[in-house]
Amino acid sequence: MAEHIRLRQIVRLLLAVALTLAVGTVAFHETVDESWFQSFYRSVVTVTLTGLDSVPASDGARIVSIVLVVVGITIIAYAGAVIVEAVAGGVVTGALAERRRERAIQQLHDHFI
Repeated sequence: MAEHIRLRQIVRLLLAVALTLAVGTVAFHETVDESWFQSFYRSVVTVTLTGLDSVPASDGARIVSIVLVVVGITIIAYAGAVIVEAVAGGVVTGALAERRRERAIQQLHDHFI
């Protein structure tokens, strides 16, 4: 069950990244009037917060950049939460399972293997 939930979270994360890059590419293509590849590049640079690109000249492109930065930060935070949950969930689940197993063994009387 937990594996199914984690897989669903990973799929959501990948879809969010793909959708963000697609919307950003179209928005930059329309506002800055760049080629599709340059618009895609600008979207990737903006979403990943690398800052390797120049400042957009128009206000529309600046708004697109601001929105993509906020969405990029949100996606990065969600990815971090999924990773921490997966690590912590595995540790906690394993510890609880071990505790249950030890209790079950302690409650056995006159048991032979």
